[in-house]
Amino acid sequence: MSREIDPHTGIEGSGAYNVMAAEARLKGKIRSGHESTCQQACRRLRQVVEGLASSHNATPECGPQTS
Repeated sequence: MSREIDPHTGIEGSGAYNVMAAEARLKGKIRSGHESTCQQACRRLRQVVEGLASSHNATPECGPQTS
């Protein structure tokens, strides 16, 4: 996604270097001067999250989209 739009995000996991966390949280804000760019970024982020979850047989929990 960063090749398409510059993201500003953070990732939270277990807090340990070499431990697989039971869950992880990706959070951040998507800001843009254009509503269409913001919508594109939100759609793409959801696609990435859903694809990663699917590849690990997991279920993503996506928060609400806000403008």
